[in-house]
Amino acid sequence: MTQKQTLLISVTGPESTGKTTLVQALKKTLPNAHSVLEFARIYMEQEGRVEAHSKSDVLDMMEGQLNAIRAAAQGSPLYIITDTDDVMFWIWLKEVFGEVPARWQELSNEFEPDFTLLCAPDVPWEYDPLRVNPHDRDRLFLHYESRLRSMNRSFAVVQGLESQRIENALHALHSAGIIPNA
Repeated sequence: MTQKQTLLISVTGPESTGKTTLVQALKKTLPNAHSVLEFARIYMEQEGRVEAHSKSDVLDMMEGQLNAIRAAAQGSPLYIITDTDDVMFWIWLKEVFGEVPARWQELSNEFEPDFTLLCAPDVPWEYDPLRVNPHDRDRLFLHYESRLRSMNRSFAVVQGLESQRIENALHALHSAGIIPNA
């Protein structure tokens, strides 16, 4: 009997686009799935910050996300669903600091998701102390889409509200051969 490979599904997109809600719903829906929370949020809350002070902070958060994914893989789940990815860190570095250090590429080489769900900014923006772009989500969404294409990542845009968004994500995962037909 062969061991099944763990499949990494990343959920990404601009802030307040339903990423965490979608990750939680997929974890409940998919068999033997493990979710990885957004490490940047944990880091910022623990540090009592509302913004990264340096490129090094962002890269440390990216490394923390990778470490959490590695830890999740130790349990050999069928699916790991991560609430953000290297693309988010690339956009953060580019937008806030104007450049992306070489260390990003070194860390990015380890992400390699099997499929990415890009959340569209079609859900209402909700206030959160760590969110700063209520009026810029459409522009940032285009950056995510462009970056995913330039990296040749397999991805689908997920739209819709609540249960429709989850159904659309499941359909995209099935169409990509990531999950069997439900």
